[in-house]
Amino acid sequence: EHTVGFSNAEATAALVRHLHAKGYRHIGFIGGTSNRDTRGADRRRGYTEAIRALGLQGGTPEGRVISFGQPPISMAQGGQAMLQLVQQWPDVDAVVCVSDLSAFGALAECQRQGWAVPGRIAIAGFGDFEVARTCHPRITTVAVDCAGIGRAAGELLLRAIDAARDGRRLPPETVLTPFRIEQREST
Repeated sequence: EHTVGFSNAEATAALVRHLHAKGYRHIGFIGGTSNRDTRGADRRRGYTEAIRALGLQGGTPEGRVISFGQPPISMAQGGQAMLQLVQQWPDVDAVVCVSDLSAFGALAECQRQGWAVPGRIAIAGFGDFEVARTCHPRITTVAVDCAGIGRAAGELLLRAIDAARDGRRLPPETVLTPFRIEQREST
């Protein structure tokens, strides 16, 4: 099996470590209710592994996790999940959201509640969507190289086609592409 991409778990763990390095110690996670979203499940796993490694579980094995809505969770569901997160863990000082859309919803709910971002709570997303780059405050996120993923997948496909033309089978290959933490004003 051929794979091109990045590790959602490692990217989310890197985001948690980034928040920890900035001084946040009560970090929550907002994601969907279904594990059928394998990327969301991998992001939750990365969050859980990172907070365990940092000793930040907050009294639960998985940490401060809110599962809300069928993936992909919407902006509105991100806002509702933010209310539930703060109600369940009033000491939460940062939240990692499964996507930038849910992060934007969480940000909007904080603004409705009068909770300063990042003063009361920091918010981070995933995906580097346009909404994360243009809202106020702009949202810290995980940025991935979508064009690089496409290019690497195309190159891998061409190698597989060339091998097939020569009567060979290309051995399974995994191509890892980079991600980066895009630090913005929400954290």
